[in-house]
Amino acid sequence: MARLRFDATPNPNALKVTGPSKFCNGSKIISKPEQATMPLPKALLAIPGVVSLFFLNDFVTITKAPDAEWDALTPSIQQALEQHPHAA
Repeated sequence: MARLRFDATPNPNALKVTGPSKFCNGSKIISKPEQATMPLPKALLAIPGVVSLFFLNDFVTITKAPDAEWDALTPSIQQALEQHPHAA
């Protein structure tokens, strides 16, 4: 996958990641592992500390648990996004 852009949001527990192409058509909110039917959401929700995902076209907003640290999560998030470029 080409370059990913990571942007802070007003919520310190949420991070917006924009990709070079669409992750999905439309929007999708996934907050429970059993809601994840595709490889990318499964991989992201398997990362300890990731609690929900909001996909909209070419970006995903990832919400973490309040006690999780972005510095620890970001490498795993980037790896999952590069390995599974499409959500749905």
